[in-house]
Amino acid sequence: MTPRIVPRENIKRGTSILPAPAPRSHETKPPTLLETLIAKKQVAGDDWPPNLRVEPFISRDTWAPVKKGTRSKLKRMLKEI
Repeated sequence: MTPRIVPRENIKRGTSILPAPAPRSHETKPPTLLETLIAKKQVAGDDWPPNLRVEPFISRDTWAPVKKGTRSKLKRMLKEI
């Protein structure tokens, strides 16, 4: 539905105009595979197979303030062995 433009002369004085309702977002994003695996790992506890490693994703923005030489060392330390 496109908004309609009504001339000012057609609106009575003192009439309040309601703003358009906010659009409803029916799109709920499903959980990512990483989120699903982390949740399953937490539920399983010690029963989680040791050969399935779930490493959290760390964005580039998180690493931005870290010095270049230290960054690679920290990344290696964060990975599960």
